[in-house]
Amino acid sequence: MVGFYGQPDPPQWMVLSPPPGGNGKFRETVVSRGKLAAERTFRKLPGQDLPNIPIERKRVHIDSGEAFSIAEEVAKQKKISFESAHFQLRCRDENTEPVWVLNLINKFQVGVATIYLSAETGTVLRSHFPEVPVEKYSSPSDRKTG
Repeated sequence: MVGFYGQPDPPQWMVLSPPPGGNGKFRETVVSRGKLAAERTFRKLPGQDLPNIPIERKRVHIDSGEAFSIAEEVAKQKKISFESAHFQLRCRDENTEPVWVLNLINKFQVGVATIYLSAETGTVLRSHFPEVPVEKYSSPSDRKTG
């Protein structure tokens, strides 16, 4: 499940479901404001990396709003500011634990942090803060000419 530009929640979610009955076709559903907005089925392309561990809904105790708040606190501690977040809910590679991955995006649409947290407990599993050269992404009004 993914959602983009959340502040704190994305305007829509894309949910990937495995092929029902093993027919090989995946289903992608777009949900906007709690209602079905679009749906399509497709087959996995050769070499395409799609999630293959199903999420057990009963194990998801931290919703996207809570995940956003936790990521906000981590960013505050690191003195990182951001404008919105891209969300992904997936299963952790080692087991079936559901994990939120939040990519924090600044006002220039540059990723400033990635926070991984347990959707079961809210525990931050890891975080990554790439160095972003501020001058490279400054707005035109911030630049001096002459």
